[in-house]
Amino acid sequence: MEKVTAYKANNGRLFETEEKCLAYEKKLSQYPKVKEETTKSLTYGDIVMHTKKIKKSPNSDLIKEKYFIVGDKYKFMDEFSQHEHSVMNSIPTKIIPMAWYLAFRHFAEMILNGNELTDNLVKEEIEKINDFNEIKLSYEIIEPNRKWKIDNPKWKSGAVAPHTFTMEKID
Repeated sequence: MEKVTAYKANNGRLFETEEKCLAYEKKLSQYPKVKEETTKSLTYGDIVMHTKKIKKSPNSDLIKEKYFIVGDKYKFMDEFSQHEHSVMNSIPTKIIPMAWYLAFRHFAEMILNGNELTDNLVKEEIEKINDFNEIKLSYEIIEPNRKWKIDNPKWKSGAVAPHTFTMEKID
């Protein structure tokens, strides 16, 4: 039998030398690394896209989080990255068709036009959109008069692409 001396980092990893262990712990102390970028919409100046890139440890996957601040009043989270183009790069029009896949843009424009979202207004707008389309959107009140989730349930059956997003008032 041979006696072994090892150095254990604070996350449990073992090293043969104290120097290697200290270098590893120094490297670990730099994490999580978060880089945030902002991009202003070319279409609507009052929409800013925030992209966070998070690396929790040296060997972890890069996590990307993306959200939109609309008119400094609302935070939109695009769950499946389907709506970026419609609010960041497309040409604004005076008359927006009530297409279900433009609901994200529709609500953003409502906010930029001075509307305050309420449970009742979100419900009415979803009903208008659903009256116009074969694909029906659902909505969920996460926090009364503060946070809502819009979804197209058909995507779960594989019929269409996912277009799930949430809208939340910012204090």
